[in-house]
Amino acid sequence: MRHTFTGTTDEAWFYAVSVSVEAKGVSAIQLMLECVGAIEQGDDDRVLQCLKAFSGVVIELGRLLQRMHERCDPSVFYHRIRPFLAGSRGMEKAGLPRGVFYDEGNGKGSWRQYSGGSNAQSTLIQFLDIALGVRHHATGEKANGTTDTRQTYLDEMRKYMPDSHRQFLEHFASIANIQQYAMSGNASVEVRAAFDDAVNSMTAFRDNHIKIVARYIVRPASAPNSEGTGQAKNIASASSDSSTRQGDLKGTGGTNLMTFLKQTRDETRAAKSPTPA
Repeated sequence: MRHTFTGTTDEAWFYAVSVSVEAKGVSAIQLMLECVGAIEQGDDDRVLQCLKAFSGVVIELGRLLQRMHERCDPSVFYHRIRPFLAGSRGMEKAGLPRGVFYDEGNGKGSWRQYSGGSNAQSTLIQFLDIALGVRHHATGEKANGTTDTRQTYLDEMRKYMPDSHRQFLEHFASIANIQQYAMSGNASVEVRAAFDDAVNSMTAFRDNHIKIVARYIVRPASAPNSEGTGQAKNIASASSDSSTRQGDLKGTGGTNLMTFLKQTRDETRAAKSPTPA
């Protein structure tokens, strides 16, 4: 890494693992696009091959994610690196009630609020959900009567993607037919089982993510700050409460961290074909 915020090998490794997941995930995109085409052509054998290969790729993504601990220390990540990823939206408790002022010179400028880094900003992660037909549901009703959903949040995160990526996801969602086919009478028993295995692999990937979040965010949030950065914890967690409860922790993207991740994992698992009565 040529440039980092902290100059630590921990930060460089954090990015290296993230980039590795994205690079490996390219083959999953290729496989699922091919799977869509195979369904349209009625090639059941090729559909089966694509689904099995897809599961293998997602399992490998999980293995890459598990390598985070090799060179990235949880305390260094939480107290020194994560504050730079926290963004400026929803940071009232961290002393940024209006976000950050962007000074354009000559007395001009504006206050802006942007979400921090989030896996939901990854085109790959959103693609995997679309490919498997994962649906995200309501998380609760807001004060103004509108319903807050994880899908609404994911749509908001697409604004942080390049336009071409966002357009690609929209197009793929319009042609994705894998879950529908796997659950139809046209698919073989083997295809349905392979689809469920693909969903299981994605569920396991999200379980791995939850474990990493517990190690790198939840535990350091309740431990003494040994990094000598007194204000970093406040910025990273958007809370000045040193006894922050797990349920109150915020992700850098602004979500209620563990609740969001666990519900997303459960919704992933729900994409599997229903068990016959």
